Amino acid sequence: MARGKLTIELCLDSQSEAKALYTSLKAEEMQPSPDRGQVKVSLDGGCVRLEIEPRDLNSLRALMNSFLYLSHAAYSVLKEASGR
Repeated sequence: MARGKLTIELCLDSQSEAKALYTSLKAEEMQPSPDRGQVKVSLDGGCVRLEIEPRDLNSLRALMNSFLYLSHAAYSVLKEASGR
């Protein structure tokens, strides 16, 4: 099966929020998951970019769901901490 790549860009209201989200996701990126594929997390201004290179379609779904869930959880904590 041919491999593909999915890129997700999450742009936040402020660069400080983006950096906090990036730091949270970067820690998860460091956890190797070679049986599923690779995830690269990068920061570009106020946007966090996730580049997912899955092994197969099921791995894409699993990695995407995991990182989107983690993004949501981290963003919710940021909003709660800022009082918004």
